[in-house]
Amino acid sequence: MLLAGLCAVVLALFGLPLLLVLLVVGSSWPVGGNDGGSRDIPREALAAYAGASASAGSVVPGCTLPVWVLMAIGKVESNHAAGHSITARGEVAPPVVGPALDGSLPGTARVPDTDRGSLDGDPVWDHAVGPMQILPSTWRAWGRDGNDDGVADPQNYADATLTAAVILCRPAADLSNRDELSAALHRYNDADAYVVSVLWWAGFYAGRAGTL
Repeated sequence: MLLAGLCAVVLALFGLPLLLVLLVVGSSWPVGGNDGGSRDIPREALAAYAGASASAGSVVPGCTLPVWVLMAIGKVESNHAAGHSITARGEVAPPVVGPALDGSLPGTARVPDTDRGSLDGDPVWDHAVGPMQILPSTWRAWGRDGNDDGVADPQNYADATLTAAVILCRPAADLSNRDELSAALHRYNDADAYVVSVLWWAGFYAGRAGTL
């Protein structure tokens, strides 16, 4: 029943070509987990995704951002901060820091340091930071305080998800629309494989609505 529901959601949201691709490759993608597999998304992360989705339209008027899009990005970027603890206030420990963007990994750009290592600990190369894996320069431009503690911190789940929402919503769009969502995801990470993966997980989580 879950698979049938998921297929229906993907078909409705993203169209037949993507559905056919994902039916072929989707079975090789594990669901994963952050607490031994009893729940795919930790409750603190769920609260952050829901809060950012609900706030998107007020932070960026005219933007509609379904919560499962943020869930999908969190899954693809950090597996919902798997292997890290998340406090009730959303603080992630130890910090989530991606690999150095020095061009050594296939498909990655060379991004020299932009933050003097203040966010990623590296004064030579930038690293994507936090559970939503946002570049320091992007964080400096769009970072938001999602838990109202007066600090915008990429290692805080509420802050990171609200900032991701702002990035996706520039310009404001209805991200329940497949084409507008695809364009927004390309702005977030301009790689076709990344966009396909996030779209698949968005469909997966949409199909599990009410059970997470």
